[in-house]
Amino acid sequence: MLPMNTCQPIDLGIVSDDESLLQNRLQTALQKCDVIVTTGGVSMGAKDLIEEMLLQHFDAKCCFGRLNMKPGKPTKLFTVQDATHPRNDTKLVLTLPG
Repeated sequence: MLPMNTCQPIDLGIVSDDESLLQNRLQTALQKCDVIVTTGGVSMGAKDLIEEMLLQHFDAKCCFGRLNMKPGKPTKLFTVQDATHPRNDTKLVLTLPG
């Protein structure tokens, strides 16, 4: 369905619960993609690092989160400004529970 609508999905693989690896992969995703969808790492556990990483290292803004839905309650949507792009484009990051 995505390719029919001129969207090109990119699989950036699986990343372990390591802060530096996660930060590097998110940086790559933000450079290559307009919309990023993650699975896992967004609930309440000690190794759920995605939200903190987006807020602290990428100055992300949370649009919504903690949906009244099961499964899927930890789902959140963030925006990240791409200051490197001439138009300062906004990237969307949808974080889904694993």
